[in-house]
Amino acid sequence: MVSVALVRYNYFPPTFFPFKALVSVPLTLDVGTEVIQVSAVDQDSLEMNNSVEYFNSGGNGSLYFQVEHNSGRVLVNKTLANSLNVTLTLEITAKDKGLPPLAAQTEISFEVTQENQFAPHFLNSQVEFFVPEDLPVGSVIGKIQGKDKDVGANGVIFYSFDGGNENGLFSIEPPSGLIMLVKGLDFEKSETHHLSVIAKDGGWRPKKGRLNVTVYVTDLNDNPPIFASKDYVASVLENAFIGTSVLQVWAKDTDTGIHSQISYTVIAGDTQLFSLDSKNGSITTLEIFDYEKNQHFELTVKATNVGPPFLFDIARIYIQVVGVNEFIPAFQRHLYNFSVSEALMPQTEIGSVIATDYDLGPDGEVFYILVGQSKKSNFVVDKHTGKIYIAKDLKTRLKNDDVLHVLAKNRGAITGFNVDEALIHLHILDENDPPEFDSMLYIVAVSEDIFIGTSITKVKAVDPDVILEWSRFSYSIEHGNINSSFIIDPVSGVISVNSHLDREIWAIYNLTVMAIDDGSPSVTGSTKVAITINDINDSPPKLLTTEGFIRENQPAGTLVSTLTATDDDLPPNQGPFTYWMMRPAEGFSLTTEGVLVTSKPFDREHDPLFNMHIVVQDAGKPPMSSTTLFHIKVLDENDNAPVPRNINILVKYYGSSFPGGLIGNVRPTDLDELDVFNCTIRNGQPRMFSFPFGMCNLWSSPYQGEATYNISVEASDQLHPSVNNSIYVNYKGFTNVSLDNCVLFYISISTLEEFLSLKYLKFVKALDSLFNLQASKTHVFGMKLQGDKMLLLAAVKSYNGQYLTGEVASGISSMHKKLLEAQSNVTIYQITSNPCMLRPCHNGATCNRNIHIGQEVAVLESSSLIFVSPYFVEIFNCSCPTGFTGDACELDFDECAKEPCENGGNCYNNPGTYFCQCKEGFSGPHCTIVDNECQTVVCLNGGTCWNRQGGFICDCNPGYEGRFCDRIVDHCVSSPCIYGNCSSLFTGYSCQCPFGVSGVNCDEQSYGFQELSYIEYPPLDPQYNFIYLEFATVQQNALLLYNHGKPSTSDFLALEILSGRLFLSYDLGSGVIRLETGKTIADGLFHNISLRRSGNMASLEIDNCSVYEPQGFCTQQTGATGNQRTLEVSSNNMTFGGIKSIDAILLRQIRTHDFVGCMRNLQVNNIRPDSLKSLASHNVLPRCPRTHIPPCEAAVCLNEGVCQDQWSHHRCQCRDHFTGPSCAMNLAEQHVLFLNGEAYVEFDVKESYRRNQLLQAILDSGKEGDSLGFDSVEIKMRTVRRNGVLVVCWSQSAHLKLKISDGKPLYMFTNVTSGHQLELSVEGNVSDGQWHVLHLRRRGSFFSLFLDDRPVANTTNGTITHSAFLVETIFLGSDPARDIPEIIQNLGFRGCVEYIKYNGHLLSFNGHNDIVESSSSLSAFQTFCVSPIYCVLTPCLEDSCLSEPCWNNSDCGSSSRDDYWCICLPSESSCGSCSSDLIHSDPCSPTKKTAPLWIVAVVIPIALILLILVLCFVLRRHQNHSEVEKKSHIYLMPPNKPHGMDNLAFSLSPAEMPNISNEPNKQPDLIKPRDSTQGVERFTESGPLCHVSGFAGSELEYYEIDSTYSDVMKTEDEQANAKVPQSTMQPQNNHKPSPKLHLKTPGGDFHQWQHQSHLFFKRKLAPDLTGPPQYLSADEVEKLNTPRDGKRHLNQNLRGGPIQSCRGGPIETSSESESHCSFTASEFDCERELSLISSHHKDEHQPEDLSSGQFILMAPSPFRDVLSTQNLPCSSSSDGIQRLENLLNLGVHFHSYADVFKDLANLPTHQPTDCEFQSDQEEII
Repeated sequence: MVSVALVRYNYFPPTFFPFKALVSVPLTLDVGTEVIQVSAVDQDSLEMNNSVEYFNSGGNGSLYFQVEHNSGRVLVNKTLANSLNVTLTLEITAKDKGLPPLAAQTEISFEVTQENQFAPHFLNSQVEFFVPEDLPVGSVIGKIQGKDKDVGANGVIFYSFDGGNENGLFSIEPPSGLIMLVKGLDFEKSETHHLSVIAKDGGWRPKKGRLNVTVYVTDLNDNPPIFASKDYVASVLENAFIGTSVLQVWAKDTDTGIHSQISYTVIAGDTQLFSLDSKNGSITTLEIFDYEKNQHFELTVKATNVGPPFLFDIARIYIQVVGVNEFIPAFQRHLYNFSVSEALMPQTEIGSVIATDYDLGPDGEVFYILVGQSKKSNFVVDKHTGKIYIAKDLKTRLKNDDVLHVLAKNRGAITGFNVDEALIHLHILDENDPPEFDSMLYIVAVSEDIFIGTSITKVKAVDPDVILEWSRFSYSIEHGNINSSFIIDPVSGVISVNSHLDREIWAIYNLTVMAIDDGSPSVTGSTKVAITINDINDSPPKLLTTEGFIRENQPAGTLVSTLTATDDDLPPNQGPFTYWMMRPAEGFSLTTEGVLVTSKPFDREHDPLFNMHIVVQDAGKPPMSSTTLFHIKVLDENDNAPVPRNINILVKYYGSSFPGGLIGNVRPTDLDELDVFNCTIRNGQPRMFSFPFGMCNLWSSPYQGEATYNISVEASDQLHPSVNNSIYVNYKGFTNVSLDNCVLFYISISTLEEFLSLKYLKFVKALDSLFNLQASKTHVFGMKLQGDKMLLLAAVKSYNGQYLTGEVASGISSMHKKLLEAQSNVTIYQITSNPCMLRPCHNGATCNRNIHIGQEVAVLESSSLIFVSPYFVEIFNCSCPTGFTGDACELDFDECAKEPCENGGNCYNNPGTYFCQCKEGFSGPHCTIVDNECQTVVCLNGGTCWNRQGGFICDCNPGYEGRFCDRIVDHCVSSPCIYGNCSSLFTGYSCQCPFGVSGVNCDEQSYGFQELSYIEYPPLDPQYNFIYLEFATVQQNALLLYNHGKPSTSDFLALEILSGRLFLSYDLGSGVIRLETGKTIADGLFHNISLRRSGNMASLEIDNCSVYEPQGFCTQQTGATGNQRTLEVSSNNMTFGGIKSIDAILLRQIRTHDFVGCMRNLQVNNIRPDSLKSLASHNVLPRCPRTHIPPCEAAVCLNEGVCQDQWSHHRCQCRDHFTGPSCAMNLAEQHVLFLNGEAYVEFDVKESYRRNQLLQAILDSGKEGDSLGFDSVEIKMRTVRRNGVLVVCWSQSAHLKLKISDGKPLYMFTNVTSGHQLELSVEGNVSDGQWHVLHLRRRGSFFSLFLDDRPVANTTNGTITHSAFLVETIFLGSDPARDIPEIIQNLGFRGCVEYIKYNGHLLSFNGHNDIVESSSSLSAFQTFCVSPIYCVLTPCLEDSCLSEPCWNNSDCGSSSRDDYWCICLPSESSCGSCSSDLIHSDPCSPTKKTAPLWIVAVVIPIALILLILVLCFVLRRHQNHSEVEKKSHIYLMPPNKPHGMDNLAFSLSPAEMPNISNEPNKQPDLIKPRDSTQGVERFTESGPLCHVSGFAGSELEYYEIDSTYSDVMKTEDEQANAKVPQSTMQPQNNHKPSPKLHLKTPGGDFHQWQHQSHLFFKRKLAPDLTGPPQYLSADEVEKLNTPRDGKRHLNQNLRGGPIQSCRGGPIETSSESESHCSFTASEFDCERELSLISSHHKDEHQPEDLSSGQFILMAPSPFRDVLSTQNLPCSSSSDGIQRLENLLNLGVHFHSYADVFKDLANLPTHQPTDCEFQSDQEEII
């Protein structure tokens, strides 16, 4: 035996892998050291690792090296010590193991070298290269060069990268060190590359050196600008101002430097409408856009580099114009008139209103709402369409007319200015109301065996109509009266039983009883009558099931059924039921409980069904029973073998071929019913026939033509032996010709099985036999089962191929009908060729012969014959007339179901038609014709007549109403505007609401919050808060709402206005959360705020913020922050509008504390708080105090004053040196306050100001150098007193007092808590009578003192240790701690004060000030500190006039022991000044006093005066002897300005003036002077003349007066016509008579004479009189200095009018005239300075003669013009004498009145009789 092994032929020799051809080896290598390994591969055996062997094949190195055979490792074989610098060559052969074996050779060279001693190195450790980023790939970047001190191979260097080249951008040539670019550079990706280069030598053990190489990439413009987006979408509001910013596009250039600079330009689009900033890309508008004209614009923007190559990018900008709701909806009509029938049902539309809004988009969407009381009316309006619907039953209305107020609005809140209003006048028409039943439901229960005619209940109805026909009605039963079981009396409403009742048939009757009145048309009321039939045991029980089942062959005792029964009666007339069999049934047994079981097995094929009668009886009394035939069916089992079956299948098809399909079930015959057979074809055409779904349903394939097939089918029931069925299938087709000529045979059948199996073939055979005689053959091609008849379709064809017509064939068949019946044993019902001949259509329908074949196949089966034919859908069809339907039009359908009758007509159905019975006012077949009454009716005033059901209505034009539009509508007659003014319009009315009042009817007030006001409500909910409010204010910082928790917690919620914007802040314990909006709301307009807080999330919205507003402008929200979610503030109540006390500021939670403005519509958690239900309130007004016109629009601030809106009023913020309500008063040194040493002013710092200071202290806490509370006080004063308290600043913690001590300012600081006190005195005399400014500034505890704007001292005050020094009260002129009058007199300030400032605020004396409320003592306040150069009285603070304190020949007068004034005379060119109380000049020295020059002028007048007095005494003694002892005083008024009124900053308010009693006998509450000098009254016969009160210069009495400053402007002619008072006055009992006048020589008691004669008139205070004192004009002085010529001077002063006597009539006076005789002729006379007037004595019996007797002396003093000559109440000689005496007592120089005394000589000697003399005790006026 030979074995042959086949191997692959060896085609390829081994191939060496590359290796290092020259290897340097040191001579010191040990033997056996591996120096290299070579490898070769054989392609013939790549999978074999050991297929190659290696051998030394030669070379001079073969002695020194050897190669391993298997591995190829080359080893040192011999020492190399003697082969230095020798190159050894080794040849190696690689040989494979193939057949034939092949080999390959290679050569390796070895250089024997010394040991590698040195490593490569570089001159520099760092090398840098700069390359542009567009350097081409493959370019050399640079070269590196290393050094190695070794020689030979050990000195050869190879370079490689050790790091930094991970991305493979660079490569380095190992031997040369050239660095080359491998990939492109990109400056924008990386500007620098750091490479690490390794230099390695060629030694056996190589050594390395390292070099760091940095490659810098220089930038080029190689990147275009790139827009942040290619498509921008921006929006701009319509009507936005030109220059509005729209969008800022932004492009990025990744280049740097100048290459990254970008310029933007617009290159396309709507360039003329927008401006683009080329530098920053911002786009602004150049036009004002209209949303209704343009909704969007497009721009194409180009971003370009500024330098070459000018790279660019392009973006598109789509700008959407955002619509602004600039139009308000406007109704097309403002008055609508609708008439509505009360009979209309709710939800019925009665009309519509239409409003138009010219805005587009959402702003143009109009919403309709009902407002006011209309919301409670019977109508509603669809908010989108404006359609008005009935909301409630109008029959329950309270009035027949109603007015709906409909508002048309846009989205958002209603402000009152963005809506339109329409009025809808609704007239509700009265209708014939239906009768109303007293109950809507009657409930009755009757027994079902009740007798017929028995009354069961009574219904009652009432008709509220007053018309007789409408109120009469009758009762009837409309619905629910089944079987007419009940009847109702039409008059009485009694319901009776009408027929037998059976509860089991009808247990409950729901009768609808109608009450129909006799109206035309009649109306109906209805009610329900629920009749319950009570049960009796009259119904036998019935078995629920009458059939049972038992499977055959089951053993005895098998359960057949458990019987159950039902009984229509109710318990206890039901079960338990008892069962038994009427007759015993064989094989079954039944228990009384109804359990039916078998007693033997059954065979279904023998006994398939059993019937038995079962009796069931109930448990009622008496019991009822029933007998039921019960069927028991024996179920089949497969216990019989199948029997073969022979079947004929006749397949008739229409057309050219049979389409294929089911042709019949061919299962064998089996007595068992439920056997399942599987059939298969054993013989025949298996491709033609099949059983595709198993079992025995035979399917035929498509077939064309006529043929008969015989197949054998095997069938098996899987239990018994299989059987074979013989099947004959016959195919025959028919066409349309057969259909057109067919004969129809209607054959009566009993069953289909019988007909097909026994009679069909006979009939076909008999028919063929019949027509064979006619040389024709028949074809039965169709069969259709119609109930108990079978329709056969047959066609007859002659042998010549022609079809007999149907008429002929049917005629022949009909002639031989009996023959056919006899031969086939069938009954033929009808033979015809046309089915319509049988009249199958009913109700006059038209019959059409139409044999219609469907797509389905009909299979009719029997045991021996199966007939397969197309399904004949119909043989004929009927065209039904209207109203009938069905196949034979035998059915009548209800045409009323379509509700063809309109307008409430009743439809009645008739066979084939219907009838509409129309209501009154309508006619026509469908009740659509309206009977028009408007043809005879005229609606006035342009009204339109509309016909309606049963009448008409007039649709009136706006402004008219009534049935015929004959009345004018006055919409304001009901005063619909609650708090506003109503204007009636044709279209309704319009309400003009005052500011703060809202609502269509001005019925919604707002609360007015004043300073330090608040409303207190319960605390906020801890979980959820919804707060809504509307407010208006001009406060830039205000507190709207605040609720804080316990002081130990940080929980709070505050809603504030800061810098005019809204802020919400709250703290739940996890830190303060703040929300801020950007919209300015402190503009005086109403704004609404919606605040929501849910847990730790909150939102804030202002004015129903639009979605187009930028985020944060008017809406703001915050997400969930912190872990706390509840607001724990239940311990304190919530306040609106402010805080209750200053303590809340100390919690450091709020930044404001007060609200001044108005609020309305306050809602908290959708609950609207009522102010009446508030817990507390303070200073809150029930109405808003502001008007529509802001206060500053009507106010005028003079002298550059700035008007400040204080909400309900205005205040003028005056610049320095001006004050007053309108800044009209100049704070000059002439108009200042004089304090007499007793007076003081108290300034109470307002709590609001102190709150602001404390709040600012908290907000600014920690700031360096802050000075909170007290900051500075400054006062300008002058005095000659050396001591006195000037200012005291008081608080509970510290006091500051400014005194004058020994003429120097002294500051005293007192710390009340610690008791420490600091005094600081300032060098400098301020008691020199000159003006000085004292100024104290504070910064914390550091104080600076200034005197006359010069710093005089700086100090640190340790007594004030805290920065918040809150001053509560400031006292000017006194120390509040003093209560002893002597101390007050010693320490009070006596001198002048021009102004006082606290913290830079000028403190006003009249109480109108932002920071203080002022009050004063009742000591005298005077404004006499005026410079003497103005020639007015200058107060001399001490010394007597006897010491001549007045200089420059001015004279001195006195009213008290301390007060003196210098009077300047017109003859002097300048006025004198007062001397100091300590330093007297020579003229003021008492030792140099000489007799006054004016005494010389007294001698001559005194003689004349005494003569006149004697004459008056004689004439009047008999009339008024009781008054002889009265003595009048000489009064000299100081400058008659109201005290403090020259400077409004120091004017008294009217509230500070004491009231004067009007009781005649009651002395006024006068303030007594320090001396005993009193005022005196003079009385005439008819009553007193003018009363003058004394004034001692120390204290004034102030009266309230009704006059105004305008009284001063009355003309002298008006004053001349004033009346003299006629009322009789009683003497003042408390006025003591003054002593007689004593005229002493200069050496006498002149001082006593001065006190008796220099008295002041009591004056009324005029707060509104603010003008400066009236001085003599230059013309008036010239007139006084001009020598008199006749009576010219007198006439000039009198102006030609006579002097009225005291009896001439009353002079108009103030209200005080009744109790104190007025001195003046009108009220204004007490408002100006008093003139000293002298009148000549008149003869009592002579008429008044102005030309010859009367002389009036006008003294050149500031008291002139208070009384003019026309206003003298009385003129007499005695008056003239005393006036002259007063003049003389002035102490004026004689030469000053030289001309006056000359005129005295011309006085007449006879006096008029109008005024009697009063002796020498008379009052000089």
